[in-house]
Amino acid sequence: GGTDGTKSTENAPEAPVFDVGVDISSASSTDLVSSLLSIVGTTSDGSKDASLTAAQTDAVVDILNRLEEIGASAEPRPLADPLIFGNYNVSYTLMGNRQYGQPAGGRFRTGLGALLFKTRGLYQSVLRPDVVVNKVALDVFRILPSYVGLRGKLVEVPEEDGSMAGDTAKVFFEPPVIGFPFGIVARIGPPSTVVLKTTYVDERVRIGKGSRGSLFVFTRGGAADEASMETVGLERTSVFGRAIIALFTLGTLTLGGWVCYCGYLKKQAAVSAVGWVIAMVGLF
Repeated sequence: GGTDGTKSTENAPEAPVFDVGVDISSASSTDLVSSLLSIVGTTSDGSKDASLTAAQTDAVVDILNRLEEIGASAEPRPLADPLIFGNYNVSYTLMGNRQYGQPAGGRFRTGLGALLFKTRGLYQSVLRPDVVVNKVALDVFRILPSYVGLRGKLVEVPEEDGSMAGDTAKVFFEPPVIGFPFGIVARIGPPSTVVLKTTYVDERVRIGKGSRGSLFVFTRGGAADEASMETVGLERTSVFGRAIIALFTLGTLTLGGWVCYCGYLKKQAAVSAVGWVIAMVGLF
């Protein structure tokens, strides 16, 4: 330690720095996007969110900040730029300081949801003239293919300073739909809203910043073009679909309660815990 009782930092190891291959401060937007994609890739299953090292994450943030600076002077503004329209993979998200749960996929990719559901794809489409569609493709219990979809109307909203800069939109989503094999579709849950600022857009990527500070890297095309985004949220909800959802919820709650009760009678905490998990699936 130092002579004044403080720790000396002379021999402290420096934090690793990830080599992005370009000078972020002076590189072109084309080179910056190429470097960004070399780190986060163009996947659509959210696998990159937790797999990057701290150094890689810092590099991504630096690139996104620089792209935001470049995008600040771009014309036309993002909401008026035809490039904003298209099908996108949610290739990377970084949780903001005010964000609870995963920024993309929400409860299906957080905590218990991450154990019960395997994410196969995260997609977002911006469709003409003012429609936003989100889709989470997943496997229930990690084996049953299904999806959750949202469809909503995009409306430009003011920036924090009150100006209408053409960067920030609020999307008013209808109640979500959940789809299962054999055309079983049900509409469940309440309407919702989300605010997202587009800080940069080009032929390959769209960069977004959520109202709670989360960052998003959307990559164009690929798997997103095969995700039937145009029809998400337009599916007809069947009586059979609603009945299946109701029976599933009632069945899991009943089974979970029974298992919990059996564990309580036998004083087996592990059994009660299993019953609690089963019941939570029904409430999910």
